[in-house]
Amino acid sequence: MADLKISQLSGASSPLTGTESLPIVQSGTTKKATVSQLDSIRPAFSAYQSVIQSVAALADTVIQFQVEEYDTNNCFASSRFTPTVAGYYIFTGGLRVTTAGCAIYLSFMKNGSVLKRVSDLNPTTTQSYGSAMFYMNGTTDYVEMGVYMTIANDLANDAASTYFQGVMLRAA
Repeated sequence: MADLKISQLSGASSPLTGTESLPIVQSGTTKKATVSQLDSIRPAFSAYQSVIQSVAALADTVIQFQVEEYDTNNCFASSRFTPTVAGYYIFTGGLRVTTAGCAIYLSFMKNGSVLKRVSDLNPTTTQSYGSAMFYMNGTTDYVEMGVYMTIANDLANDAASTYFQGVMLRAA
């Protein structure tokens, strides 16, 4: 393998199993890493609400998530995801209110400000869900899920109804 250019190597078979070895340079030294080790640097999380949260009308409110189902890189805390790897992330979430009768706007809030409003709920239903993708710098950027409602209401508190998830799609 010495003295071969990358362009001279045959292509790997797909799909990769995760056990394939690759050379990487870490702190100036060439080392061996597996594909699965490289994939493990992609942060991912899933959390849900276990306590009913009352939400005031006509105000952007951060939704509180008490239970983490998983958090692969310990980046989720206090209802906030702060990734440690710069890249492009996709976030998804859902919520259910306990009483129908108001318009609901589900939001993804980056660094404390609404970045994407992903849903305007019809007042006759009680659920809202959506997703958004955006860049996170891997140091100071954080994302929270929020809600804006036209009348005060309570959010349902179970894993299937009020949840927040995210995963890194690719590094920057």
